[in-house]
Amino acid sequence: MNNLSALPNARPYHHGNLREAMVQSALALLEADGPGELSLRRAARDIGVSQTAPLYHFGNKLGLLVAVAIEGFHRLVALRKERIASASTAEARLRAAMLAYVEFGLSHPALFRLMLGPDVRNKVRDEGLESAAGEAFGMLGDCVSAYLREHGITAAEDIHRATLAAWATNHGIVTLLLDRQDSPLVASRRPPQDVAEGIVDVLIAGLGAQKP
Repeated sequence: MNNLSALPNARPYHHGNLREAMVQSALALLEADGPGELSLRRAARDIGVSQTAPLYHFGNKLGLLVAVAIEGFHRLVALRKERIASASTAEARLRAAMLAYVEFGLSHPALFRLMLGPDVRNKVRDEGLESAAGEAFGMLGDCVSAYLREHGITAAEDIHRATLAAWATNHGIVTLLLDRQDSPLVASRRPPQDVAEGIVDVLIAGLGAQKP
């Protein structure tokens, strides 16, 4: 029997698009049930292909998780681009880039944890994953750089340090909102996006107040 033969009532997938179909299936499983329920077997079953069909593309569950994480970073980049496009100043673009990260993390907590947590990043070094993550970080860096240059700060070391501060603040906001129900961010009972906006505004003001 052909490895890619579809199960009854399932849409047949050609070799060229099986990988994308598997990633989308895995994303749906991840969002619905978390990483513990995600497997090559179940993702293959849900799109109607044999259990061995995905092995060529992913090898094992970790390979599938890497592909899902890469897709997550692509979606984060797309959301940032969309939010930045409507901003007219360097400050507004930086704010939009940071708040897009919060929006993404709060909307897709399981995917966010997979992308940024240790389950994948500490287990494998994958060029595609590093490239996708680097693109997301690079977008933030570009926004930080443009904002700081308007304030006369042009040294590469200062820009890099400020970018790390922006990312750490961004990541800390999402992590605390998702994982720490006793944190002051949650205890304030304000809408999460309002909390994030206040913190991001403080960070941006601080970056602009640095002396060249």
